[in-house]
Amino acid sequence: ILRRPCCGPSSKQVAVRGRAVGDRSSRCAILSTGLVRLGVHCVTGRKVAVKIINRGALSPAVLTKVEREIAILKLIEHPHVLKLYDVYENKRHLYLVLEHVAGGELFDYLVRKGRLSPREARKFFRQIVSALHFCHLHSICHRDLKPENLLLDEWNEIRVADFGMASLQVGDSLLDTSCGSPHYACPEVIRGEKYDGRRADVWSCGVILYALLVVSGERGVRHGKKKVWWNGFTCKRSFYVFITSCTFRVPNFICGYIGTCRVRCPSMMTIFDSFLRK
Repeated sequence: ILRRPCCGPSSKQVAVRGRAVGDRSSRCAILSTGLVRLGVHCVTGRKVAVKIINRGALSPAVLTKVEREIAILKLIEHPHVLKLYDVYENKRHLYLVLEHVAGGELFDYLVRKGRLSPREARKFFRQIVSALHFCHLHSICHRDLKPENLLLDEWNEIRVADFGMASLQVGDSLLDTSCGSPHYACPEVIRGEKYDGRRADVWSCGVILYALLVVSGERGVRHGKKKVWWNGFTCKRSFYVFITSCTFRVPNFICGYIGTCRVRCPSMMTIFDSFLRK
């Protein structure tokens, strides 16, 4: 039984089964810094993911990332953002009680299924934009959006996860930390310039939309243990030059799907509203 230190029994106690949630089909971790176990609420029977983090095994920088993610997830309550139910702690460990999502990563779903139909891609994309719009309204920028950080529940509904790189951005202030995956990063981040985190998130959404409509899993190439679709580059430098050039080719078969999206708009809120109305 997990409980808060020095506290008596409560209805929030969680019984943890003795097996780790390790297979990719049932992955429910939001960080890569600890062990995830399947938990069951003693009263309701609801399944949860319990992230067990060893404080002593983390560097100060990684511990700061964990604490930032906890603080941000406590602020966000949205149907398409992974829920943080509670946090328990003692001197050695942190226990994050998280929503259990059994569908795995959107990345793996794309690799298995290949290119999605416009209807299914639109469904996923609207859910991603809805969650991101909510975050931006509360001055939170994710800064690491990619299919690996988008989880699916048993009904194939999106959950945005991994807010370890997230940042608060108020008003017209700019951010200067280069972070996230370069494959989904905007040119300003790649060049090391100051950037608007909200617009950087929108750029990442555009890359994700391209992946949903264009990627074919069987055409992927190996990148470590994963198949990826950004092939054709022999080194990081050439890939970074490609991103910063802002010269991209859109296949003819999807031009009709996203033609209405290719507009210049000074307002992030107007961009989100235009997607959410579709």
